[in-house]
Amino acid sequence: MRYGFIVLLLISFSALAAEQVYKWQDKNGRWHYSDKPVNTQAVEEVSVEGVTAIDWQETPTVKQTPKRKAAKGKGNLQQKQKRCEYLTKKVKYYEAKSREKFRNTKYRQKKRHYRWLKQKEC
Repeated sequence: MRYGFIVLLLISFSALAAEQVYKWQDKNGRWHYSDKPVNTQAVEEVSVEGVTAIDWQETPTVKQTPKRKAAKGKGNLQQKQKRCEYLTKKVKYYEAKSREKFRNTKYRQKKRHYRWLKQKEC
């Protein structure tokens, strides 16, 4: 029973792999391949083994973003400008603090951190 099922399965896979591919050349000299023959052109049959064919009509379509959602990104520019101003103030603050207390590495680390954030985000 088990071996009969495996043999049946192998036969069905070989039938799927035996599909034909058709090849033709258009008037611009480009070669085209399809699983369906074209009536207007001279078509050659090409045997392809181990390649999966895709029916392009069944592929999912790209969904378009509604205008409302696309326009929503404009508010991000104002937030980004505010964030850049904030980071600039922080960098200036920690620069002044690191000059006042030269030996304190905490201010230099903070200054480096905010400078890096500003460079990354602005």
